[in-house]
Amino acid sequence: MLKARITSAFQTPVGWPRHSCRDFPIQYIKGRALISTPGLGGATRACSSGASTLSLFSSSSQNLPSGAIESGVRRKKTDVRCFSSVNEAEELPTDEHTNGPMGVTDTPNEEEKTAALPVSMTTQMPDSEKEKSLTRYAEWMVGGYFVLAVGALLFVDSYMSRISRTTLGLYYLTLPFLFSATIAAIMGYIFVPILRTIKAAQILRKEGPTTHFVKSGTPTMGGLFFIPVGVAVAGFFNRVSSVEVYGVMTMTLVYAGIGLLDDGLSLFRKHNYGLPGRVKFTLQVVAGIMFFFWLESANVSSPYKINNILPIPAPVGPLYVGKWYMALTSFCCTAMSNGVNLTDGLDGLAGGTVAAAFIGMAVAVLHCNPCLGAFGSSMAGACFGFLVHNRYKATVFMGDTGSLALGGGLAAMAACSGMFFPLFIASGVFVVETVSVMGQVFYFQLTKCLYGQGRRWLRMSPFHHHLELLGMRETSITMVAYAVGMILSILAACAGLLIS
Repeated sequence: MLKARITSAFQTPVGWPRHSCRDFPIQYIKGRALISTPGLGGATRACSSGASTLSLFSSSSQNLPSGAIESGVRRKKTDVRCFSSVNEAEELPTDEHTNGPMGVTDTPNEEEKTAALPVSMTTQMPDSEKEKSLTRYAEWMVGGYFVLAVGALLFVDSYMSRISRTTLGLYYLTLPFLFSATIAAIMGYIFVPILRTIKAAQILRKEGPTTHFVKSGTPTMGGLFFIPVGVAVAGFFNRVSSVEVYGVMTMTLVYAGIGLLDDGLSLFRKHNYGLPGRVKFTLQVVAGIMFFFWLESANVSSPYKINNILPIPAPVGPLYVGKWYMALTSFCCTAMSNGVNLTDGLDGLAGGTVAAAFIGMAVAVLHCNPCLGAFGSSMAGACFGFLVHNRYKATVFMGDTGSLALGGGLAAMAACSGMFFPLFIASGVFVVETVSVMGQVFYFQLTKCLYGQGRRWLRMSPFHHHLELLGMRETSITMVAYAVGMILSILAACAGLLIS
C-alpha cells in the first residue's frame, strides 16, 4: 500500500476541501500502481511510478473525487500520469533506468527539495526568522522593564531621602537592586550549564498546551542560583541588623527547601508530580504557623504586628484582628507561594511580575521598617537577573524552588510589617491566576452535578493558558502582565505610604 496525496484538479464535491488529502489502497503490478477506488464503483485505475521501492502504508478511502494523484514528493503536473485501465498504462514505453514509463522521474528539482517532507510536517516547522524576532522583542521588553524599575527606585530614593522620618543612605533601595541583579545574571551563566550536565530538565505536564512541548528538556530548579543571591545581598546591605530581615530571609529559604524537595522528587520519578498535594500543602501551612509563633516571641519593631492590627486606608482605618493574625499569616504564606507557582507557566512571566510586587512592597514597608525595604529591592533585583536567562526563549526555569520561595518571601514581608493590604494589591496577577484555577475546578464540579458532565468556563487554566489558546502570543501575554504588575506595584506603594 502507498500513502498518496489526492489533489483535486477540478471542482471538488461538497464537503471536500480543496487540495484535500486522502489515503487509499494501492496495489503494485510490475512497478505500476493500481489504485482501487470503491467510491467510483469499484473501478481500478493505474498510475505510473518511477520508484522501484516505496514505503507502504495501509489505509482506506471513500468517495474519492476526480483528480490527479501526487506522491509524497511534490512534483510537476507532467510527472505523474493517471490512466483509466492497466492496459493503457502498460502500452507506454519504459525507461531502463527507472523501470517505469518514460517522462517520470523520482528526483525532485532543486526548488522542490524542500517539499520532500509530508505537508503535515512542513507546515508545522517553526519559522526561524519569526523566532529570532520574538527573541529580540523579549530582550528589548525585559531591558525596558529593567530601566523602568531602576528609574522608579531612583525616584523613590531621592524622594525618601528628603522626607523620610528615618535616616536612610543615598540609593538605599537602588544599590541592593543593582548588585543583586548583576550577581544573579552572572551566576546564571555558571549554573545553567551545570543543570544541563546533571540533566535537571523540566518535565512538562501532559495536560498543558501542546505548544509547550518544545520546551521539554529545558533545565529547571533555577531558584537554586538566584534566590540565595537575593537573600545574601539583602543580608550584606543590612548586616542582618534587623530581626525582621533575619526572619524573612529564613522563611524564604524554608519555602525554597520545600520547593527543592518537590522538584527533586519530580526529577527522580520522571514525571511532573513531586510531593503529593496534601503533603506540600501541609508543609506550607505548618511553616506559616511556625513563622507566626516566631514573630510572637521576636522583638519586632512594627507597631501593627505588635498590636495585631491591619492598617487599611480611610474610611475603614486600622482593623484589629487579634488571634486571627496567625491564621492570616499562614494563609498568606500558603496562598502567595502557590499563586506564584501557578503563574510560573510562561517564559519570564512569574519572574517579572514577582519583581514588580517586591518593588511595591519594598516601598510600602519603607516607613515602618526600612531594612525590609532593602530586602524587597534585593529580591526584585535577583528576579531581574534571573530574567536574563528566563525570558523568551527561556534557557532555565525557576521551578518550585524559586516560585515557592518568592511567594513565601512576599508573605513574610507583609506578616512582619502588617502590610497585608498592600500585598493584596501588589499580588493582583497571582490572585487572578489562583482564582482562575479555583473557579475552573468549582465550575467543573458544579456542572458535573447539575448536568452529569463537567464543563469548563475557561479553555484551560491558569488564565495565561486560556489567553494562549485564544491566540495571544507568549510574549504579548508577558508584556501585558508586566504592565499590569507595574501599575499594581505603584498602587501598592502608594497605599503603603498612606497608611504607614
